[in-house]
Amino acid sequence: MGDDVTGPASIAAAGINDAAGHFLSGWHERARDGRVAIPYRASAAQGTVRIARVPGATRLHVLLSAPVSVAGRALGGAIFIEDTRHDLRLEVDAWVLRTYPLPSSLLDSLTIRFSADTPVIPDVYLRNGDGRALGWYVSMVWQS
Repeated sequence: MGDDVTGPASIAAAGINDAAGHFLSGWHERARDGRVAIPYRASAAQGTVRIARVPGATRLHVLLSAPVSVAGRALGGAIFIEDTRHDLRLEVDAWVLRTYPLPSSLLDSLTIRFSADTPVIPDVYLRNGDGRALGWYVSMVWQS
């Protein structure tokens, strides 16, 4: 699959349909995890994704990671699906698949907000000049 190909509106996938506008506010440029070649978008303290609702879908799936190895500490926060909060915490620097129930709604789209309690600023730990606040690394969001 090539970069920036318009994908299904019900899926937000870094490196696949970035240009489709599903990653709204709070996202840094696309990057790729060199260990496993997974493309992702890093959120700031908060990042918002909007995708089309799949009729009959009952679950939301998220493939994500966090800059745990940079800071040497877990990253905590939450994912909000519409107005429903789900706590989120990662203690290892690995890609994980998380699944959440979808709220029943008549809306045509879903708004998903990722929130990091204490974003990681790489320069604080690595002295590399990277002053970005990094929250969650999100590769893909979809429904089933």
